[in-house]
Amino acid sequence: MFHGRFHAFCRKNDGRWRIAIDYDSDEGGAVTGETFDSGSEIDDIHGFVG
Repeated sequence: MFHGRFHAFCRKNDGRWRIAIDYDSDEGGAVTGETFDSGSEIDDIHGFVG
């Protein structure tokens, strides 16, 4: 099974956020099932909001 991390870089342009770059990576095999399972749920934004 493949496990990886998804990365997205956004920029604010004309008052709106736009995805500038997105990619996924297994980081040279360093992402295991355990690290994958330790990630945040898709709708859990608590750690990302100021």
